[in-house]
Amino acid sequence: MSSSDSSDYEEMDAEPVDAIPCVFCTEASSNDHELISHCAAKHGVQLNSVFARMKDVFDVIKAINYLRKEKPSPEEFSLLSSAQSPPWSDDKYLEPSIPNDPLLRVDFERSQDHNHDEDSMNDVAFLREQLDIAHQRIVQMQKTARVILDGRQGQPGDVKISRAVGDLKVSEDSGYIDSYSQIEIHETMLQDKRRTESYRDAIVTNTPMVKNRVCLDVGCGTGILSMFLARDGGASKVTGVDFSEIIYHAMDIVRENKLENIVHLVKGRLEDLELEPADVIISEWMGYFLIYESMLDTVIAARDKYLKPNGVMLPNRANMYLTLTDDMELYKQHVAFWDDVYGFKMSCLREPAIADGVVRQLAPESICGSTATIKTFNLYTVTVADTMSFRSPFELKSERDTTVTGLVGFFDACFDLPRKVVLSTDPRGEPTHWKQTTFLLPDPIKVSANDKICGTICVERSPRDRRGLEICIELDGRPPLKYHL
Repeated sequence: MSSSDSSDYEEMDAEPVDAIPCVFCTEASSNDHELISHCAAKHGVQLNSVFARMKDVFDVIKAINYLRKEKPSPEEFSLLSSAQSPPWSDDKYLEPSIPNDPLLRVDFERSQDHNHDEDSMNDVAFLREQLDIAHQRIVQMQKTARVILDGRQGQPGDVKISRAVGDLKVSEDSGYIDSYSQIEIHETMLQDKRRTESYRDAIVTNTPMVKNRVCLDVGCGTGILSMFLARDGGASKVTGVDFSEIIYHAMDIVRENKLENIVHLVKGRLEDLELEPADVIISEWMGYFLIYESMLDTVIAARDKYLKPNGVMLPNRANMYLTLTDDMELYKQHVAFWDDVYGFKMSCLREPAIADGVVRQLAPESICGSTATIKTFNLYTVTVADTMSFRSPFELKSERDTTVTGLVGFFDACFDLPRKVVLSTDPRGEPTHWKQTTFLLPDPIKVSANDKICGTICVERSPRDRRGLEICIELDGRPPLKYHL
């Protein structure tokens, strides 16, 4: 805080201070030093340090009024205080929640300067925090060393670099994390009824699997699945984890729906946290073409670290499929377009345009072939290595005389419970926000009914982007076709 703000606050502090109610419980302290000691010892929150870091006295006032009005837990307040835009930034929190609140007359800068015992506690806490950080870095370096040593092939120095998401630095993954801090992406997912209702139905129709159980929601976002587990499933406790800023809104949502006694939210990267074992792990981890974004890595890490013996994974199985399309309009828009652009030839752009997998909801009538399963993931046994790279032969039969313009990838996620639920992205079913991924052909293939198109598809994680995919499709008798997502 500025010196002028500080001096003004000292004048306020010159008045006698009444007993100060705690911001986290019903106890009251006789003075500010006693309150600070109480909050540190009983709730683990260093109020003087938190408030002294704020830019001015108005931020302190708003934070105190927020604490009084919204009553966040000590853990939630500690998380919120490190946010770029904490919820008490709103000027409505300038209005006191308690008339003549004695806490508003305390100078926390001066309290911090005069309270030597608390300073000593802060120093110890700071040193412990630094020691924990150093330990985490050592553990991470050991992991990296193992990856490098395990990846050696043939000659010394020939090293295979890890493509696992868990080995990414936070700075390397910030783009992905920040994308889920935006409201728009959560609005899209929540408005996808097929997606959201499939998860809800799996919980509601199979409550014995959830009732009185401890649950973990990986990548909880707005907290919708956590709240389904608490309200509809009867879970005894739900821990929701998310690394993006959206979790601060989720905390407000949980409180607004009066589920804070059951749903507990934690901000952080799951791979770096220490949580209690869970009876049920739920996650909406699927990306385009199922494994784009590689969030399955995090779900696997959660399963290996936290799932109890005989625990339940929701969903527990996922399948990837291929079929055929004869959507000529899509082909003209993305491929043939480059042959004549306002009278100019831009054919050099055909190849890079084809290489981009097209995420689009296809019309059911544009599907012209049978379906082939190219990969199945069992969530109880799948490993990160299983998702890194796989190769699968396929055979697709044409359903009519037509011209095939591309191969279409889609998936389903299965809840194999007593009352089974399947969330499908099949283009012949109800649309979802995942749509389908179409791999357009450079040259369409004319076929007759019952003709077969055979080949092999290879899917592997991109060496340049651990959350991206490289796809190679080899059709019999034709050059390999390469795509990326």
